[in-house]
Amino acid sequence: MGKDIITNNQEINNLFQKVVDLITQARKRVATTVNIAEVYTKFHIGQYIVEYEQKGEIRAEYGKTVLKELSKRLTDRLGDGWGYSTLKNIKQFYLVYAKRLNTVEPIENSKLRLQNEERKYDQDLVQDKKDKHCLAFSEESFTLSWSHYLILMRITDPMARRFYEIECRQQDWSVRQLSRQVASSLYERLALSRNKDEVMRLAQEGQTLEKPSDIIKNPITLEFLGLKPDAVYSETKLENAIISKMQQFLLELGKGFLFEARQKRFTFDEQHFYVDLVFYNRLLQCYVLIDLKIERLTHQDLGQMQMYVNYYDRHVKQDFEKPTIGILLCKEKNDALVELTLPKDANIYASAYQLYLPNKALLQAKVKEWIEEFEEKPMVAKSNTISTGIYVIRRRQLIDLIESCAEEDRHDFVTDILIRYKNLKKIYGYKIKDYWSNISTVDAYYRTNMDFLKPEVRNYFFKQHPDVYSKVSDLPPAKYNPGAVVKNSLVASGSIINGTVENSILFKKTFVGNNCVIKNSIILNDVYLGDNTYIENCIVESRDTIRANTRHVGENGVKVVVEKNERYAL
Repeated sequence: MGKDIITNNQEINNLFQKVVDLITQARKRVATTVNIAEVYTKFHIGQYIVEYEQKGEIRAEYGKTVLKELSKRLTDRLGDGWGYSTLKNIKQFYLVYAKRLNTVEPIENSKLRLQNEERKYDQDLVQDKKDKHCLAFSEESFTLSWSHYLILMRITDPMARRFYEIECRQQDWSVRQLSRQVASSLYERLALSRNKDEVMRLAQEGQTLEKPSDIIKNPITLEFLGLKPDAVYSETKLENAIISKMQQFLLELGKGFLFEARQKRFTFDEQHFYVDLVFYNRLLQCYVLIDLKIERLTHQDLGQMQMYVNYYDRHVKQDFEKPTIGILLCKEKNDALVELTLPKDANIYASAYQLYLPNKALLQAKVKEWIEEFEEKPMVAKSNTISTGIYVIRRRQLIDLIESCAEEDRHDFVTDILIRYKNLKKIYGYKIKDYWSNISTVDAYYRTNMDFLKPEVRNYFFKQHPDVYSKVSDLPPAKYNPGAVVKNSLVASGSIINGTVENSILFKKTFVGNNCVIKNSIILNDVYLGDNTYIENCIVESRDTIRANTRHVGENGVKVVVEKNERYAL
C-alpha cells in the first residue's frame, strides 16, 4: 500500500523528474567540458606538429617519419590512443581549422578558453528549447566532440563544413546523425532549393525557417526506410514505413516539425477525405500536410492537395497561425506542371523522394555550376575563377546608377557600382573554363585575336558554346568582289573585300582596296585601306584611312598603325 501511494504521488513524481533532469544536465555539462578540452588539446598538438615539420625538410616522407616517431614515444609514455593514424588526423584537423580561425591561441590560454566555454554552456542550458535555433555560434570556438570533427574536417567545401557545424550545434546532432546528414548531402539538397543569397546564409546561419519554401529539400532521402528502389510497394506500405521510422523521418524533414496524425480524416459535403500525414512546424507556426505518391505527379494530385490546404486554412487554422503548407512527396515530379497548375501564391510544393543516398559528387557539381561566386578585384583570390570585366547592363539602369553615384561624388565604376550593389542587383555570368586570355598588353590583345583563327578555339566559341552573342547594329553581310582572296580569316559584317586577306581578323565595315594584301593582322572597325596597300603583323586602329600604295610591317613585334588621313582623298 505504501509503495503504491508513493508511486502515484504527483509531488514525488515531480521531484523525481527534477532530480533526473538536473543529473542529466550535469552529466551533459561534464561530457561537454571534457569534449571541448579534448578538441582544444588535439588542435594544439596539431599546431605543434605542423610548426615542427615546417622547420625541417618539406617532404611527405619527412612528415610521415615525424608522426611515426612521435606516435611511438607517446604510446610508450601515455599508453594506447596515440597511433600514427590518430596523429595524422590531429595534424589534418589543425590544417583545416587553422585556416578558419583568425588567431591561434597559445596553449597557456586554453584554461581560460575552457572556462569561457563552460560559462557559455551554462547560458545555453537556461535557454528555452524553442529559442535554441537562435543561439549565436562563435567562429573561433570548438563546441563539438572530437568524433564530430573527424567527420567535419573531411568535408572539402568550407561552406558545407560550416553549415554542418552550425546545424550540429543548434540541433544537437549525434555523431551518427551528423554522419547520416553528410552522407545524404543535406547541404547540397538545401542549396539546390534556394537562391544564391540564401545559400550564402546556409553557411553563415545554418538552416533558417522564415518562409514555407525554406522547409523544402529536393530530393528528400528516405534510405532509412529499408525499401528497395526497384521493389513494388504501395502508398500504404510507404506510409507504414515512415511511421515506423518517425524519428529518422523528422530528422530528414528538418527543424521544428511535430507529428500530429496519419490518415487524418475531415468531412466536407458529406464526403470523407484523408490526409496521409499531418505535421505542425512550431518555428513557422503552421500546419504541414504531406500526401504520398508512389507514381509520377499529376495535376489531379495537385488539385487534391490544394483542396486539403484550403480546408485547413478555413476550418482548422487559428487566427494567429500562418497559412497551411502542402507537400506532395512523389517518386517523380514535374516543376513545369506544378507551376502551370497552381496559382503563384500557393503554399504547395512538390518534392521527389528517393530510397537511396544521392550521388554526392553530382549534387556538388550542380551546386557549384549555378552558384559560382566571384569578387571583382579581390584583395585575396579565393579561387582561380576571375571576372572578364565585361558587363551587359540596360542603358536606363546604367544611367540611373551613374547619376546616383555622381550625386554622392562617387566616380569609380567597380567600387561604387559593381561592388556596392552586388548584393542588391542580381549578376549572372557565363562561366568559360576551356579558354582564357589575360589581355593586358598590345601583344596579348594581338595573340588573343589570332587564337580565334585556330580551329579548336573557333569551334568552341562558335559551335560548342554559342551562348553569348553581341550585336549592336544590323549590317549587310561581307561582300567579296571578283579577285578577292580570303584564307583562314574572320571577316565581320559590313566589310567589302577586293584584295587578299590571309590569317587575319577584319572587324565590321572594313574596306579592302584593289590589290591590297593583309597578312597576320587585325583590322579594327571602319577602316579604309587604299589600293595596293600592304599590311603584315599589324593592328590597324579603328576608323583609320590608309592611303594607297602604303606599306606597314611589324618587324620586331606587332605594329600599331594609326593613320587619321582624310578619307577618299586622291
